[in-house]
Amino acid sequence: YGSAESKVSMFNKANIPVGKRPNEVAMLLSGKMGSKD
Repeated sequence: YGSAESKVSMFNKANIPVGKRPNEVAMLLSGKMGSKD
């Protein structure tokens, strides 16, 4: 729990694109949650 591999696996299962860096992931998450398309 909390390892990079588990996070990537979790995001992949949720169909959320995963960035290599934490700030990329945050931007992708905020963009996905903030847009309806």
